[in-house]
Amino acid sequence: MKFSSFLALAATVAGISAHGVPQSFTINGQGYPAYDPQVDPWQPHAPKVNRPMSDDGPLYSKDDPMLTCNKVGTQTPAEMTADAAPGSPFIIQWDRWPSDHKGPVLTYAKFCGPGHDDCNNVQDIVNGWFKIDEAGYDANTGQWASDQLVAQGASWTLNLPPAENIQQGSYLIRHEIIALHSQGAPQFYPHCIQVYINGGTGSLQGQSVSIPGNVYSNAGDDGTLFGSIYSADVSSMSIPGPTLANGAISNAYQKREEPVARRRHHAGQH
Repeated sequence: MKFSSFLALAATVAGISAHGVPQSFTINGQGYPAYDPQVDPWQPHAPKVNRPMSDDGPLYSKDDPMLTCNKVGTQTPAEMTADAAPGSPFIIQWDRWPSDHKGPVLTYAKFCGPGHDDCNNVQDIVNGWFKIDEAGYDANTGQWASDQLVAQGASWTLNLPPAENIQQGSYLIRHEIIALHSQGAPQFYPHCIQVYINGGTGSLQGQSVSIPGNVYSNAGDDGTLFGSIYSADVSSMSIPGPTLANGAISNAYQKREEPVARRRHHAGQH
């Protein structure tokens, strides 16, 4: 191999491994390996519950048509659907996350239909998303949600909405880190997992958004809300996206418009 070709290959490999992807999920106490973009496209593998992605690289615009479920995953369903109960813990274990890629961690849910595998054939993947978890900047500790994720061994835990706030059926669970280390150039890392929730008696209620679309409409262009964490007054930066769905219990640190105590009370209401 020519040295120039070797350098090009090395640069490609370095780019592929520079960020992170989910490594596994624990849903309702059951473990599931995650899709591996460096292995699974070419080798036989056990079915995966998350939608595939082409690599671990970011998307660079809130208007990117692939923002819904990442490159490949926006058009391609998962190979299987996980089962869960309302209110059950949902753990996303990343393979790694670079400590300098700081920013919020967000999770959304979209109802696909009453059938177990309805997310395989959902016609409208863009509309009807509700935020069920969020965390931003903690002014008390000076840490971002991504710092918390790194400190927890690149792991993030949330709870699915309780039975009275979710309908039984199939859902896309969209987990996302937004890295804000570059001025006016946010990096989006979304991943979608297919889940069937058995036993819900209510429905998702709150502010429904489109992804892409009005999900980050309060951002203006990409450089307005998503300023650099190194040059902006991070304590005044809002968590991007809509308010939490009714009944969602958030990991949020970051203030919105209301006082912290009120926000936490609202987030915990059923």
